[in-house]
Amino acid sequence: KSTCSKMAARKRSIVWSFFQAEDDRRVLCLLCMKTVLYFGHTTNMLRHLRTKHPSDFSSLDKRKPATDAVTKRNDSGCVEVTVLMDEQQVEVESVGEDGEMDGAIKGILRAAAGEGTTWSESVRILERERELTEALRRVQQEEGRSIQLQKELLQQFREMDAERRVLQNQKCEQEQEHARLRKEKEELQREKNELQREKEELQKEREEIQKEKEELEKQKQELDSWKNSHAQGQTSGFYNC
Repeated sequence: KSTCSKMAARKRSIVWSFFQAEDDRRVLCLLCMKTVLYFGHTTNMLRHLRTKHPSDFSSLDKRKPATDAVTKRNDSGCVEVTVLMDEQQVEVESVGEDGEMDGAIKGILRAAAGEGTTWSESVRILERERELTEALRRVQQEEGRSIQLQKELLQQFREMDAERRVLQNQKCEQEQEHARLRKEKEELQREKNELQREKEELQKEREEIQKEKEELEKQKQELDSWKNSHAQGQTSGFYNC
């Protein structure tokens, strides 16, 4: 609560109309939504405006004068500004370690003496801050959803890639199995053809053997017939003698 109250007190400075406190060490630029380091004084904030938003920086000197006194105090060792509207002067006291300010910062502080932010302008600034904060929150939510979607898509891609690898391995195994079966079938066919050829050769040899057997049987019969006729001729000659 102490840090929030101190940051809220600092917002009474004219520079804070362009920034929003994130914590005790960082502020958010409402013009470009970039984070600026905060060390208890507005040096970095003014430098950021002068470098990144020169037109807005120069407009700080053109603010219309007001009749109220603005007092900015920092209990944590920061720059303390006291604005005296009657004499149109600004008293700057350096309390912290980094108390040196350049001419631009002093000029902005002097311009703060003539700044009279009305209630409607304050409401408008706060509303603008709220809108920018809400827009930033929506952007962060969209980024979160986008990151989550990317993670889900990456997970799905990995799963699909794993399934593709499994299918490729299965296809490769099936092709190898098909090639092995085809080779075995070809070998079996060659063996079958070889057996058929041997069977035909055996049949041919059997037929030749049968033919030779018949030839031998015929020759044997002729020889027996010749022997019988020759024996009968000798017997007949014997009786004639």
